[in-house]
Amino acid sequence: LLYHFLSWISYRVTSFLVNASREKTKVQKEIQVIRHRLDILREQQSKHLIDLQKLMDNTVHEAVKTLIEHLKSDGVRERFSNWPEDEVPKTYDEWKINQILQKKLRDFIDEWEEDHFKNDKESLVQQIRHSFEFFEAQLRSLRGSVTGGFLSVPGIDPLPESVSFLGRVFVKISWLFHNWFSSYSKPQFLLSMASSWKELEKSYQWCYSDKHDAMKNLSVKYLSEASKESILKPFVKGSLKEAEQYLTKIETLIPEQIEADKRLVEELSGEKRSKEEIKRTYRPILDSALNIREKVAFFGLTEAGAADICSEWLNWNQGSYNRGAGEFPTVHRAKMTRHGEEQAVALKVFQKVCPAKTASRVIQEANQLSKLDHPNLVKFYGTAVENENDDVKAILVMELCKGNLEEHFEFYPTTVPGFTDNRKDILQAFKWVIEICSALDYIHSVALVHRDLKLKKILLSEDNTVKLYDVNVSKEVDSSTGEFKGTPRYMAPEVFRSELNDSKADIYSFGIMLWEIWFGRRAFGDTHFDSSDPQDFFNFVGKGSRPNDVEYLKKPPLPWKELMEECWDEDPKKRPTAKKCEQTVSKLSNEWRG
Repeated sequence: LLYHFLSWISYRVTSFLVNASREKTKVQKEIQVIRHRLDILREQQSKHLIDLQKLMDNTVHEAVKTLIEHLKSDGVRERFSNWPEDEVPKTYDEWKINQILQKKLRDFIDEWEEDHFKNDKESLVQQIRHSFEFFEAQLRSLRGSVTGGFLSVPGIDPLPESVSFLGRVFVKISWLFHNWFSSYSKPQFLLSMASSWKELEKSYQWCYSDKHDAMKNLSVKYLSEASKESILKPFVKGSLKEAEQYLTKIETLIPEQIEADKRLVEELSGEKRSKEEIKRTYRPILDSALNIREKVAFFGLTEAGAADICSEWLNWNQGSYNRGAGEFPTVHRAKMTRHGEEQAVALKVFQKVCPAKTASRVIQEANQLSKLDHPNLVKFYGTAVENENDDVKAILVMELCKGNLEEHFEFYPTTVPGFTDNRKDILQAFKWVIEICSALDYIHSVALVHRDLKLKKILLSEDNTVKLYDVNVSKEVDSSTGEFKGTPRYMAPEVFRSELNDSKADIYSFGIMLWEIWFGRRAFGDTHFDSSDPQDFFNFVGKGSRPNDVEYLKKPPLPWKELMEECWDEDPKKRPTAKKCEQTVSKLSNEWRG
């Protein structure tokens, strides 16, 4: 909570500092647009909430109905009342018999859930979670607009989800208590039936009758009593706890955030102080908030158990790495053993965590990665910390891939689409491009921009599936200007001109990658510019220069070439979306398949 609170302070203060330097008329005009967008978002939230609550209620109703029918079926009743001799209590013990029946019923319900309810439950959770992520993304985008497209403080994410990594410290404690109580509370919805035990005892005369027959008769009665809506509904609702949590966030958290943003833009709109006065007031606050936040991050990472993977599970050679050095992260191959299973993984190791700023970066990155889930993104498993002799290393544990697309075309030049006549190789390239588009569409849908898209960041899994890497360098949409972050040949003109950098800059980079994938060559490889001073190259591209076809290689199909040129258009507004790119290449791939 403290980490989130400090992030929120940093965001608010940054909003005042940035807007104080901008032209007042432009600020007022943009604030009007932001007000309107917040009002629309509030209306959407209300409508979504009603629809999702109806969906939740209908799902619960249908599930309870199906479960009752299942428990009343002849097959279930016969199996439930069947008891091996060694499981029947020898003496009458009300508490023990109750526990045995409860456990058996619980097992039957769990079986039903796995066989008949699992898919419906996952579908419901996914729908409600996606709705929450939609509102979260919209707020993130709006906050980028509030700061005029520039956050002078890297890594600020004022959304409450930004505390999720540090929150694991408290979640772990809550989880222990939850599970301790749950082991007793799960069957509680059946304990109300205990009042009938004395009657049952008299009816069956446990101590003097055939104990096996008595247990069988008792089981039939027990199952009949349990197969009621009032008994089963709490169970079904409890199994939908994750969906309920997301629904609660949409109901309470999103409106609170919208109202907080409205108050902020009203304050910005009414601001009368001079730029100098605002700077004197807020700059010290910002510096202090960031300093404290970094210390909180360091404490959470090294002392409070925020890491969720034990370092003893990891087996890796600390003396070798394949990228990074010094204070920059390095990447290592490793084996992770947990729950008795060994798995090959990649470790992104931050060698020097002692600077608090590095700890804050690790937590920010881990938090962001933990919220991303897509088959064409490198999977994030969790975070570990190693602390030997005060030498603290933070480790991000990730999916291991066999290589990247740039290496693939270097090692296998005969598979390049512009060279080969092998239909299989060309269709494979189409598949990779479609998967890249799918990953981009996903990160753009949650208001993120990659900002360093290139073939080296397109990894390949063992089964040749694309895995987009280094999404951690992503920033919120509209949140990055004024920095030359990225590789020059992939960089959109508006980026190196220090103009607004949004998802369309990724599409420009994607256009350059389309050229490189088809020809298997480095874009602009026939030009000569001083790599230490990219300004000449930026001027060259800024005048409209783009990669040319390679004379001795086949030209790309017309739809591919047209898409490539649309993607690297000088005007960002004319570039297609990632979804449109995916549709275009999918259509082209289907045509090639015949």
